[in-house]
Amino acid sequence: MVRVLDVNSAFTSAPVETAYTPAPVGTWECQLPFEILTWSDEVYDLFELPRGMRVTRTEALGFYSEESRRMLEAVRSNAIQNQTNFVFEAEIHTALGKTRWMRITATVE
Repeated sequence: MVRVLDVNSAFTSAPVETAYTPAPVGTWECQLPFEILTWSDEVYDLFELPRGMRVTRTEALGFYSEESRRMLEAVRSNAIQNQTNFVFEAEIHTALGKTRWMRITATVE
């Protein structure tokens, strides 16, 4: 299981005066090997999706920029293979088309 301790959306494409506003922290899990996702309300809000909506890992990856998706796959695969943790900053595009940056802190169990 990959358990994300926090998803921090402290980085947004907002104007400078709001860029340093504390961001909400959410949690999610990805149960291996079936890649079943469980998200907290804050993660749904970050992606601008209805809370409780079923989201597959493939669908979630579709919100990441191409570069962030490629890099996430590499660090995630390495972490699973070596049973290590990782921290990663990713660019996403929300369901409403906003560009956001988030920091992922993950633990492999």
